[in-house]
Amino acid sequence: MEEYNIQFRKTHDLVLLHDSSGGLLPELDAHRVALAHLTVFGIAARYPGTEADEPAATDALNTADTVRTVIRTKLGL
Repeated sequence: MEEYNIQFRKTHDLVLLHDSSGGLLPELDAHRVALAHLTVFGIAARYPGTEADEPAATDALNTADTVRTVIRTKLGL
């Protein structure tokens, strides 16, 4: 978004960032629910007393891997 001079606010909300991107990553449109889940998982897991079970952690890692692959492909990496 920096490269395209798209204004965005600092946030950990991956859905909001995706929505603010002006359609730069349409490949992620089908992953909105997963992005929302990853956002919650990423924030909640930072605080003491909050834990993720193994299936939730595996799901979050799979989503992160998918997003990373899409972005790296888009950047030609």
